[in-house]
Amino acid sequence: MGKTHLQILSRGVSDKRPQAVRGAIIVLSRIGDPQAFNILKQAATNVDRSVRLELVTQLKDCPGPEALEILKLAVTDADAEIRLAAIKSITSQRGQAAFDTVGGIISDQKFVTLDDNDKQRILNAYSILGGEEAVGALGTMIRRINPLRNPILSSLRRVSIEALCHNRSERAEQLMVQLANSWRLDIRRQAQAALKRRREIIYGGGDE
Repeated sequence: MGKTHLQILSRGVSDKRPQAVRGAIIVLSRIGDPQAFNILKQAATNVDRSVRLELVTQLKDCPGPEALEILKLAVTDADAEIRLAAIKSITSQRGQAAFDTVGGIISDQKFVTLDDNDKQRILNAYSILGGEEAVGALGTMIRRINPLRNPILSSLRRVSIEALCHNRSERAEQLMVQLANSWRLDIRRQAQAALKRRREIIYGGGDE
């Protein structure tokens, strides 16, 4: 019934009472059409964190590019719990659209400014969603030359190697074996440890 009352729901999203806004979010996310998502965008910048958290939680079950676009905004939210919830909601959707959304987050200039935990979660999601398709980009970040030991590049290498642990494709296995035999000591050391973790994650028993 809410489809015929979008104007009322729009006022609900602008309400100063957080509980009223959360209620409107629940209804609009259930409607799930382009008009509803256009209204929901307003809640992405609401000053009340409970409202923003409700938004990313409800969007978990809303497939499609409109929902993913809102979740993409929430990945850089000031609140750590909301960022984590947004990443989980994107990952839960699976599919090419979700993979492309995470790829857009990684290619954005803001990505390198995120803290290591957020970068790790995002790259893990990228690796899981993309499978074989994600391996090339992760390999590029790992192999990037870093003669001056730039901490940002070092961080990207570390989280990219870890992200490969969650990739079940044969191509990921092949890359990690190559990296584990790299002439570059830092890469070799990290890759050897990560290869063992990957096999434990996927096969449940290391090299046994």
